[in-house]
Amino acid sequence: MVFLDTNILLYSLQDSANEKKAAIAQGILRREDLVFSIQVFQEF
Repeated sequence: MVFLDTNILLYSLQDSANEKKAAIAQGILRREDLVFSIQVFQEF
């Protein structure tokens, strides 16, 4: 299991200035073993 942090959601939406971070974050979001918390969604 991988616990998802708010920063991963934010990085996944970055513009072309941060393509590397966005690509890494999007790869993490494709995992099937993610765990979200209510707090992460509230912060997002």
